[in-house]
Amino acid sequence: MYWRIQKIDNQKIIKQVLIPVALVISVLLNGYFINTNSKKKSQLSQVQKESFASLAKNVTIHFLDTSYINYKQNTFALMHELAPSLIQKLRANEELPASDQQLEATYQEYLTKRRISALRIDNESQGDPDNNGFVPVDVSGVIVVSSADESDTSDPKPFHFRYLIGMIKIKAAEQTDTTDEPKRGHGGFNSLVSEPKQEDNLVPVVIDLQDLSQAAPSQGQGQ
Repeated sequence: MYWRIQKIDNQKIIKQVLIPVALVISVLLNGYFINTNSKKKSQLSQVQKESFASLAKNVTIHFLDTSYINYKQNTFALMHELAPSLIQKLRANEELPASDQQLEATYQEYLTKRRISALRIDNESQGDPDNNGFVPVDVSGVIVVSSADESDTSDPKPFHFRYLIGMIKIKAAEQTDTTDEPKRGHGGFNSLVSEPKQEDNLVPVVIDLQDLSQAAPSQGQGQ
């Protein structure tokens, strides 16, 4: 009878003390590893930071520099640097030419006027990745526009853009396309916190942009 009571008491001790303690330790360890992995994945490498900074500055130049000698080349460059959904949005807002005909018409207008744009980037800063792994990058500076007939001449104006940069998967052949306006297929957006397979070919693109200055001349219209 004594040994039976002892056995029951030991089982109670295991259920009431050891199991709850083990569960608490397990939860704490899981929380630690999840938090550690999350921080590790959300941190950007120096190479990524430099890549996003370069992309944001290039998009700013290509979007704002509407000089007649650079207009076409800059517009084509944006087709590689912006996500397809953003290109559609900017075209709908008449901030990018919606067709080849509109592109040519705008170019001819700038050529006739001898339109020149000059801009200076004063600041670039990056925030932390959001829940989707996209990184906000702010670029600000000053732009001035002039033309031979002075119709487009303006005083220096400040600009401030906030870009949301993510990764897009493209085929290797599409990266080496040298046509004026290459078509790029994509398999959907990929978060920065994802861990792509080695064969995946991911490049940074601007997913969205916000003009915080409302002072920037658009690519689609002569201003």
